[in-house]
Amino acid sequence: MTRVSYCLFLCLLLACKGKKKEPHNDDQNFFDVNGFLKSQVAHVDTSLYRIIKVETDGNRTDTTFIPREDFRKYAADFTSLPDIASKELKDGYTSSKMVDTMLQRVIYSYTAAEDDLEILREDITIDPRIGSTSEIKTIFIHRLTDNSDSTVDKKLLWEVNRRFLVITRIVKENEPERIKKLEVRWQ
Repeated sequence: MTRVSYCLFLCLLLACKGKKKEPHNDDQNFFDVNGFLKSQVAHVDTSLYRIIKVETDGNRTDTTFIPREDFRKYAADFTSLPDIASKELKDGYTSSKMVDTMLQRVIYSYTAAEDDLEILREDITIDPRIGSTSEIKTIFIHRLTDNSDSTVDKKLLWEVNRRFLVITRIVKENEPERIKKLEVRWQ
């Protein structure tokens, strides 16, 4: 079931119909994903939301309420991201903008130009409301880390003001791959 969830998650993110790709603008500023995510964490950190954590490791799933004070610990994958908008990293990424007419969304994508960068992709999905302020809906991040004994492949999804999901695939030599899923919801 976990592999099926992982595949469905990837298919949903990648399969959009009605896309129109717009030309790249070199003067375009990168969206401050790190700052936005930290503001979301601070909001939940100071709220009175009920926070629910669902962890799946292999075939075992555990659902619990977590105290607000522990939320930051679980959101660490989002708050510890390298800032691809920084001067040091910005040149290693290409940006693009797609308009998905079926979903009525605009998707800003930042893709690593080289395979050796830790953040391979960031996608920001926006609801472009006509006559009012646009609204960020989701942020998707693909992060790949090579350690001395393993490769850690993470797919991170942040649904604004609702939940986040981290799917981690750990690959070690001569061992079966391990897939873990962490979902945290607040309401």
